Amino acid sequence: MRWLALLIWFSFLNNSAFALSSRDLMTGDLLLQSLPCSLCALIEAEEDSLYSHVGVMGPLFPGPQVFQAHGRVHRTSLGLFLRQTRPGSRVRILRPVFSPETPVDLNDRFTRHFEGLSYDASFLWGNRDEKGEKIYCSELVVKLLEPALARPVRTKPMHFIADREAWIRHFKGYPPDGEPGVSPEDLIRSGSFIDLGDLD
Repeated sequence: MRWLALLIWFSFLNNSAFALSSRDLMTGDLLLQSLPCSLCALIEAEEDSLYSHVGVMGPLFPGPQVFQAHGRVHRTSLGLFLRQTRPGSRVRILRPVFSPETPVDLNDRFTRHFEGLSYDASFLWGNRDEKGEKIYCSELVVKLLEPALARPVRTKPMHFIADREAWIRHFKGYPPDGEPGVSPEDLIRSGSFIDLGDLD
């Protein structure tokens, strides 16, 4: 009988018509969104994706917070995070599959290792400045959650071909082709998360 209940639960989670309320969110959930900027449109075109940005749900009380690398690595309220979404688009929720053997206090880990670091518009894994490691949004997700995930997210060789000239302008020279990286769309494909569908 237990297997039947599990089957019904996973069918429910995988139902694309199911939309989550913000009250259903849990610490560690990923919030994927499209942002209204030219670089964001370029990222979405490159990855054939609806999403150019991702944040991680932080503490839920006294008010829900989101950890993100956007401008800088910082925490913001859930309300402000949702308001930055491109009008007409939806926020998609992925739930991490955590390893029960390695519980992690995500708020403490974010505060001690990531909060206040610089944003990395060069998308280089391990890039650094005077504050320490520079981080972009999906890199933050991987490095913040890495110790707790049951299945690690793997990097891929990056490519910048959808609009080569636009990428050359962004980087003010040749892009870092073949360097390791992760995009928001790669997180969906990784198998490390359960896709809960769109936030209502």
